[in-house]
Amino acid sequence: MENPIPADCHVHTPLCGHAIGSPVEYVHQAAAQGLKVIAFTCHTPMTNPKFGGPSIRMDFQQVPEYLAMLDRAKSTGDSLGVEVLRGIEAEWFPEEAELAEMDSMIAVAHFDYVLGSVHPHLEIYREWFARQGIEEDSDKIQCYWNHAILAAESGRYDAFAHADIVRSYKAVNHYTTEGHEPLIAQFLQTISTTGICLEINTSGLHKPSPEIHPEPWIVRQAGELKLPIVVGSDAHQPGRVASGFSNTASLLSECGWQSVHVFRNRKRCALSFPPESSSGDPEWRAATAINNQQASSPHSK
Repeated sequence: MENPIPADCHVHTPLCGHAIGSPVEYVHQAAAQGLKVIAFTCHTPMTNPKFGGPSIRMDFQQVPEYLAMLDRAKSTGDSLGVEVLRGIEAEWFPEEAELAEMDSMIAVAHFDYVLGSVHPHLEIYREWFARQGIEEDSDKIQCYWNHAILAAESGRYDAFAHADIVRSYKAVNHYTTEGHEPLIAQFLQTISTTGICLEINTSGLHKPSPEIHPEPWIVRQAGELKLPIVVGSDAHQPGRVASGFSNTASLLSECGWQSVHVFRNRKRCALSFPPESSSGDPEWRAATAINNQQASSPHSK
């Protein structure tokens, strides 16, 4: 079996504290799903414990262990015909000093791929909102998109992960894009200007409101701009590798994409995928129907 999308560029390891399964198991699942490439992107360590402790991310002292795990997975991948790439999911935060040790680690770790994330549901972000007097959902959403723009402009990252994650994990009580469309358009234009990739993240299909990140109407806007993309499952267990990829491939083809990207030694490489894909697993048909119904309207949730 060959997957319509050949690469899963966002998977985790048990070192993040909320994932199960060894990297070798993820590679075996990648092979079973017909992938050509899998990129591990476990959460980067952070100095401040308010970014989350052992239940969220590894410690700096565990980075060598992480890299060794990926090297073992690479050996398995070589035998199965799956390329294994060494990546990291790095943070962005409005106070640069909080990122200093992370930046230093990334500079010497020789990753293939650095995926940038803004996580407004974390304790440190909630406290930052409170210090700034940002209390209303609308203000938090506006702030999230402003910060996504700054992250994309920072030069730290090869791709921007799960745009619109502010709708998840109770970061806000009620998420809407209404009134924020100009800022979202500015974010997409920033992705275009900087040349980093936009991640299409299928993990949202497992959430209470089953949609990919970013939601389909944003994906369609990105397609009109011909933005370069990576695709990731955000898998935290081996069985979720490439989850939802078949139907996501249909949406991407509809939007005009005929390739996705991977990164080797921080250099972007394009991989083609078929312009047509199968209907996918029955598990995802209902979610896809919701996506198609909502894609024409930016005012969902």
